[in-house]
Amino acid sequence: MKKLFKLIVGFIVLAFAILQLSCNQQTDKKSNYFEYDNIDYISEIREKGYFEDLNGKIFNEYMKSEHFEIYYDKNNSSDKIYAKSVINELENNYDRILNFFNLKDGSLPIVKINLYPDYDQFRMSIFKEISFDVDNMREIVGYTLGPSKFYLTYQNNKYVTSIAVHEFVHCVTFNFTYVELMPIWLFEGLAMYLSQDKDGYIDYYPGFAEKGLPLSYELDDDSNRYIYGYSLVEYIDVKFGRDKLLDLLKNGDIEETLGITEEDFSEGWKDFISSKIVL
Repeated sequence: MKKLFKLIVGFIVLAFAILQLSCNQQTDKKSNYFEYDNIDYISEIREKGYFEDLNGKIFNEYMKSEHFEIYYDKNNSSDKIYAKSVINELENNYDRILNFFNLKDGSLPIVKINLYPDYDQFRMSIFKEISFDVDNMREIVGYTLGPSKFYLTYQNNKYVTSIAVHEFVHCVTFNFTYVELMPIWLFEGLAMYLSQDKDGYIDYYPGFAEKGLPLSYELDDDSNRYIYGYSLVEYIDVKFGRDKLLDLLKNGDIEETLGITEEDFSEGWKDFISSKIVL
């Protein structure tokens, strides 16, 4: 495998491995593209009764917890139910995820979430904000817009709470490091690893072990990053340790960080998943 693990990425799509996909944009945190969202939406709701996103979607209610704010439509009873489930799941996983990154409570900004009952509203709001059409992707239900903001739609999606955790991992990653140094499979795989109980592709491990790991440039393809991301992150975490995994997040260089060639890394991953195959 050639050294193609350092990539500068514009727009990327993120996935939830069990049938449902989410989406995210990756860019240089040092630039001004992603800035912390300092707008006080709660004050707008209290003073005006609502606020609008760039597509004109009205948000007139909110839930606030210690670390999150979620905005929704008070006239939609389902919105309130989903909002409560999402914010509770995020708080339940907050300490675990920050501890994984060795981050302290209070080191992140409040994360703000727009909740959409309708996919088309969700899609157009993202398009209006960053001129990127998620409809080019499949089954997008979540999109992270930086270190402190993501959008969710629960239309036809029973995994919305897990996807909310998935998107929050991306927010934490944006706060942790300059993610443009990170291979896309690592960025995606980490979110799946921290938001899922197990790899959604574990039943495919026999086939993976037989054919081996794709080449580095193939790993970052739209499908492969999701298919292999979880198992690769788990392999690094188990075999090399958490500190090495965090170091790899910061520089993206397999050989420099793990002290092995990319060929040996590939073979080690193959042995790792082979050991997890249930005969």
